Amino acid sequence: MDKSFGTLYNKLTSLFHSNPSTSSNQSSIPELGSPLPLSNFFDRLVPSPSAAAATTTTTTSPSIDQRRISSRVVSRQISIKTNDNRILIPNDLSKQQNKIEDHSNVLQPELGRKSAPLHHEPAVSVPGMDDEEFRRRGKEMIDYIADYLKHISERRVTPEVEPGYLRPMLPKNAPEKSETWDNIMADVERAIMPGITHWQHPRFHAYFPAGNSYPSILGEMLSAGLGIVGFSWAASPACTELETIMLDWIGRMMALPVGFLPFDPVRDDKDSDDDDDEEESCSESEVEIKANNSHDSVMNGETHRESKQSRHIGGGVLLGSASECILVAMLAARTKKITSKRLADPLMEDGQILARLVCYTSKLAHSCVEKAGLIAMVRVRQLAVDEHFSLRGKTLEECIRADKEKRINTIFGTTSCCSYDNLEEIGEICRREKLWFHVDGAYAGSALICEEYRYIMKGLHYADSFNTNPNKWLLMNFDCSCFWVRDKFALINAMSVDPLYLQHKHAQKAVDYRHWGVALSRRFRSLKLWFTIRSYGIDGLRYYIREHCRLAKVFALLICADSRFEIIGDVTLGLVCFRLKVIQLFP
Repeated sequence: MDKSFGTLYNKLTSLFHSNPSTSSNQSSIPELGSPLPLSNFFDRLVPSPSAAAATTTTTTSPSIDQRRISSRVVSRQISIKTNDNRILIPNDLSKQQNKIEDHSNVLQPELGRKSAPLHHEPAVSVPGMDDEEFRRRGKEMIDYIADYLKHISERRVTPEVEPGYLRPMLPKNAPEKSETWDNIMADVERAIMPGITHWQHPRFHAYFPAGNSYPSILGEMLSAGLGIVGFSWAASPACTELETIMLDWIGRMMALPVGFLPFDPVRDDKDSDDDDDEEESCSESEVEIKANNSHDSVMNGETHRESKQSRHIGGGVLLGSASECILVAMLAARTKKITSKRLADPLMEDGQILARLVCYTSKLAHSCVEKAGLIAMVRVRQLAVDEHFSLRGKTLEECIRADKEKRINTIFGTTSCCSYDNLEEIGEICRREKLWFHVDGAYAGSALICEEYRYIMKGLHYADSFNTNPNKWLLMNFDCSCFWVRDKFALINAMSVDPLYLQHKHAQKAVDYRHWGVALSRRFRSLKLWFTIRSYGIDGLRYYIREHCRLAKVFALLICADSRFEIIGDVTLGLVCFRLKVIQLFP
């Protein structure tokens, strides 16, 4: 052992020796190098009530103030930490209550500060809401929400207000003193509700639907009550694992290609018949692709090849919106292309490669594709559609050929599935040209849980990534977007930033979703998915979608029966596009 280190250790432990007269009832100092788990360290720092009650020593339990001082002293004196997040403890902290002030005085000169005597500050009553009032107000809020949704049809759909209406109704400055909850809720009706557009109103027909349900609301309540930030498995294991399972549930509900679903070694090793069933569920073209085209990805300069045993290198993640999903997909595609070009030509700078990248999309695709291009600094080329508002493979191929002559590298293909672009034609070209192929199924994707609507996604097995929004059509409230990727390593390589303070010992065995998106902090979104799917069942969700589609057909018949209007495009799901005909006013 290093002599200087041993000397330092002896000095540290000497500060933690209690009165010799009471040492017989205390645990002995652990040997140097005997690690104590971090959880035990904090158990000693702040003893549990049961442990404090069970003690037979004459030493009194430390006060809250003493515990805080003790924690500061330990943090200043001990910096001996093992690789598995365990701290070497010189002695039991329960011995230190008689010497806390002395220890702080010893350390203060080293920090260049004058020592100050310990004192107990009187308890201060902080205004707010205690647990009893929270119970009462929480029940009132449930009643308020239930009454709002029950009687929402009595309200006007859109508000009759002008921009800036709210500022004169609220104080210029935040209140210095606390206000009563009754006054707060009174202002909700007085100031907030007059400016609400009621998206859950039965006569709200703008945009796409905004899903909601009571189980989903309760899931959001529990998520807020738990107050976790699930950026990694260690930050909250249940948050991470439930999210993975819910993405697996929904992926199977939609019969997504197996490449998007994460590999489950326990299930696959236990029941090999499941693998056979999954392979049989794939289309013939997908099986051919699996046989002839192994999926390679570059991770930190190394090529990862998908093996038969771990062929499921895909997975899913919950993000805030389809816009975020498309941005993440574009960033992953960009990084993958830049990395491969650098490997082929190490002399090329990232800026040179980036200047030549281009993304192709239908001119009817969502505007978030263009915004993603602005953020990722990738030019977006919008392509024309045919008479059925569909992007065809021939159009894409001609554009790729023209850009190759200009030394432009194509990286991305996206499609707005509500216009039902030809995924097979586009997918074959993207596969041949080695383009990242993303499919945006924000609205229509939910219909895949109904077998009769899966034809609209024919060719999805070519896609590298796919997204859909359960908050549009699966009775989930906003926000809740599902994003699947066929090669998670390509995504992680684009998003991974791994500082020491976020690392944990289970990183090699667990999923850390902070590497799967832009944000570090993540909400517990999977709770409302779990609550809603279990409350309705897949049959209930299918009925909900089929009823919407039936009502769309009824509405389309009414439009066709009126000579003033005409239908635009085909009515296949819940969306009906129509317009007013040109009326000849004069003969």
